[in-house]
Order: sequence, then C-alpha cells, then structure tokens
Amino acid sequence: MKIFDLFFLKGSEVLFKTCLAIFHEMRREILSINDFGELFVFLDSFPKNIEDAQALFDKFDLFDITNEDIWKLRKQMRSTFEKDLQMVALLKEEEQKTCNFLN
Repeated sequence: MKIFDLFFLKGSEVLFKTCLAIFHEMRREILSINDFGELFVFLDSFPKNIEDAQALFDKFDLFDITNEDIWKLRKQMRSTFEKDLQMVALLKEEEQKTCNFLN
C-alpha cells in the first residue's frame, strides 16, 4: 500500500506517522545540522533519497498518535495560530501605513 492509500483508509494519523518515521530515520543527520539554512536544504532533499518505504511503514508503531489525538492538538493550537495570524496582519498593516507615510 502507498501512503495516500493508507491516508484515505486511516486518516491524518498516517501522514503524521509518516513524517515522524522520516524524521526518526534521519535523526542523526538532522541533529548534526548547525543552522536553519542547512536544515532547509536537507529537508528539501532527503525525502527524494528514501529508498525503503516499507522500513518507514514498519516504524509507524513507534509513534502512539491517533486521529483523535491530532484533533485535540489542532483544537488546542487553533487559538494560538489565529492570534499569530492576527499579529501578522497587524504588522503588515502598520508596515503599509509606514510606507504610505514615507511616500
């Protein structure tokens, strides 16, 4: 089965477990990275280098997360995320006012 087949069968938990399994598999390399630029380059390239998808699926049991857990976390984080979005909107508005004032 492929990841998306499992996703449609079991829901979001498959995507989370896939990401966690990938990070688990590459943890040594990730932890050796010293800066965000290098991390972004690594994260951009390593999914292309995964050769054994079955090994990732076998690691799913390491992560005890369910769709219910994911929904609880989403609910908990939603208000924080919305506050962050409001702050970004306010900062953009202030930046626009400053630019208009200077012009």
